[in-house]
Amino acid sequence: MILSPRRPRARAGPGRHLWLAALAALLALLLTACGASGARGGGAVSGSPSATSSTGAGLTVRPCLGFYSGGDNPAVTLTNSSANVTGGARAGDVIELRLDDHHSWKLTGIKPTGSLTSLSSQGLLDSADGTCVWILRAVTPGDAVVTFTGTALCDPTQACPQYAILQTFTIHIS
Repeated sequence: MILSPRRPRARAGPGRHLWLAALAALLALLLTACGASGARGGGAVSGSPSATSSTGAGLTVRPCLGFYSGGDNPAVTLTNSSANVTGGARAGDVIELRLDDHHSWKLTGIKPTGSLTSLSSQGLLDSADGTCVWILRAVTPGDAVVTFTGTALCDPTQACPQYAILQTFTIHIS
């Protein structure tokens, strides 16, 4: 067996070090840009989105579009804490569904169609108890399922987590 002598390993030239430095700088820039969101005008960096339901001057983020000013006396009121349970109502009764103001809520479905009619075209903010209110009227007997989707409530100029919450209410109409 004949062994040939090992050749010495070539040393890295200045071009290789420059390439590694550029890659490290790009990686540091990407990691910094993805993780931080700051207020404009040199404010403090914040890692969590802020939500507000105030109506003062400047940018305002609200969980629902309208404003609740009281209304019909509801026969049934269901809230987040009563989600996924059955409430009872009679045909013609007014029903209030109240969801917390920590998310942006959207009514995504009423099944079967025609079992309930909406008396408000959108969620209404009740600032007295911090809820978004949907007002419905029971129409036809049977079980009605009302579904909402909640998303993060964020200032549009800041980074925002991407998630969705499903809230379901079942109302037995007699």
